[in-house]
Amino acid sequence: PWFEAVGQAGPVEFECGCPAAVVASGDVEITMTAEGGRERTYTFHPGSYVFEITDTGADAFTVTQGAIPATETVTDPSRYFSAAWFAEKSRSKKPGSLDEELALGRVLWAAARSRYFTVLMMPCDGSRRDGYAFSSDPAQSPRVTLEGGDIRVYAGPVDYGRLHALGSRTDNLVDFGWPVIRWIGKLIYLFITTVLSFASNWGVRIVILSVVMKLALMPLSIHSSRSMKRMQSMQPLVIELQKKYANDPMRQRQELSKLYKENGVNPLGGCLPLILQMPIFFALYRVLENSVNLRGAGFVLWITDLSRPEILIPFGTSILGMPGIGLLPVLMGVAMFYQQKTSMTDPSQKSMAYIMPVMMTWFFMKFPAGLSLYWFVNNILSIAEQKLVPKAKAVPAVQAVERRAK
Repeated sequence: PWFEAVGQAGPVEFECGCPAAVVASGDVEITMTAEGGRERTYTFHPGSYVFEITDTGADAFTVTQGAIPATETVTDPSRYFSAAWFAEKSRSKKPGSLDEELALGRVLWAAARSRYFTVLMMPCDGSRRDGYAFSSDPAQSPRVTLEGGDIRVYAGPVDYGRLHALGSRTDNLVDFGWPVIRWIGKLIYLFITTVLSFASNWGVRIVILSVVMKLALMPLSIHSSRSMKRMQSMQPLVIELQKKYANDPMRQRQELSKLYKENGVNPLGGCLPLILQMPIFFALYRVLENSVNLRGAGFVLWITDLSRPEILIPFGTSILGMPGIGLLPVLMGVAMFYQQKTSMTDPSQKSMAYIMPVMMTWFFMKFPAGLSLYWFVNNILSIAEQKLVPKAKAVPAVQAVERRAK
């Protein structure tokens, strides 16, 4: 009922003309026949989500609308399903924008998909064919059509490893984000699934990933910490220059720039590790949001699905956009607050030590639990780094500046 072979003669009844045949490779072939000599052959591969269909009378094959069921609790069905294809690049559209049949052009493959599962069609010979997509109900998976009398079908999870092995760039079906973010996401995914495969618990893998990323960025973090300490020691003169040239903003910027240059301080140096971590953060978000491997993967106690928000106290409804209160986001917010309070160098930014942790806690209440776990461990490691790494001493030039400021 979820798959159709469309021919000029319209619907045709087939009968199984012979028992299933096991060919030399171990594959199973089933041939069905209809009046007029039309034949349809299915070829199945043991242990695989892939099979081939050859139909001597078919002009196209169609994955019917609603073929893929919802496998999770869906709050917004219109965003749960989509049609996806690869022409010149990977594209996708939600069912709500497919109320008229959309010609996909000459495609390598076309698919109907949900968040974690897909039915994907591609030509057996790897060529390009015309594809089409349509939907009359945004709450159901769309109808997708691929022309031709023979196709290869993948009906299974949206798993990067399986799709990459299938070829024809079908791994683009896994949404790791924008081009740069996508490459980082691939590296994170491969690291988690291969290097860390010795850990069966995905929460443990995320903790190890946090430690590895912190160690990799530690040289930058140390440089950032020392830069912030230098900024802190220079603060009296910075305030004096701001007061002295309060009515001349351009001169004030020039004098501050000169001061920073003389003392080898970069005002943005303290932000560098955070800036470098943001692409990693976005890539990890895409990996955790879209990786079927994390679907239903638990960590400890009540954290039973790292791909979904961690909820310890459910509301039963959405309050301020939150389905409930999670312990991990709260702990992450507390750690972030403590880290900012102990590392702050500019008193004028004191309010940010309160605003940012509260805002980030609110965001993380809606993010996958795996992401909250990663960021919480990262904050704990940052606090430990502040305690263990020797504090930078003020450089002589800055000490002299402070004396002049006093």
